[in-house]
Amino acid sequence: MHSPPVRIVLCRPSHPGNIGAAARAMKVMGLTDLALAAPAQHPSEEATIRASGAVDVLERARVHRDLASAIDDCVWVVGLSARNRHEGPPSMDIADAAREAVRHAASGPVAVVFGNERTGLNNDELTHCHATAWIPTGPELSSLNLAAAVQVASYELLRARQEASGAPEPASTDDPPESRGAIDAYVDRLWSTLAGLQAFREGDPKIEHMRARVRRMLARAQPTKAELRAAHGLVRWIERAVVGIRPRDRR
Repeated sequence: MHSPPVRIVLCRPSHPGNIGAAARAMKVMGLTDLALAAPAQHPSEEATIRASGAVDVLERARVHRDLASAIDDCVWVVGLSARNRHEGPPSMDIADAAREAVRHAASGPVAVVFGNERTGLNNDELTHCHATAWIPTGPELSSLNLAAAVQVASYELLRARQEASGAPEPASTDDPPESRGAIDAYVDRLWSTLAGLQAFREGDPKIEHMRARVRRMLARAQPTKAELRAAHGLVRWIERAVVGIRPRDRR
């Protein structure tokens, strides 16, 4: 089984031993593309010792001045972060992220990005990511050693590759996924139509929470342009047949 173009990127790693251990964790799971963004020290004897059996991965690792240059050829990037964020890219657990990475790898290189051992990925680095992912942990301690996190992610990538290798080839399509802005506009239109039904009290926190969940659900589904046009058609039927809202009445 050939490795898909999945790259492991370590941002600002401060301990060279973790770089070597990460290289070994990758190779055990069939990954060989390692990039280092602004490492504190590389190469190093400690990294070579910790990379036992995977020195070839370590020696081929490319060093970049920053994250942007390490991922400039990637079509999809996911950053590992244990922090809860109300804003920013969509978030998923590592198993889902691995499946997404393998799916996107059919179109070109993808990257799984890890932050500094002490501070993780900073806000600027996260702006380069299409999504964030977390590794489920126990409630008392959520921080994993960098090499341990790479091991878990590499394992999930291996599982995702194995699942994909037994799946039928996806049918080709000329209908690309719709943008996040278009999805948000659709949810706004849907909620405006439901408000016309007086199905809920506007400003109700529970309704707003539901609206946010629907928005996240649709973004996660990544509907195509044709699928979202069909969804707009359903809302249009409601507007005409039930609510009686003409298109010019929509806010």
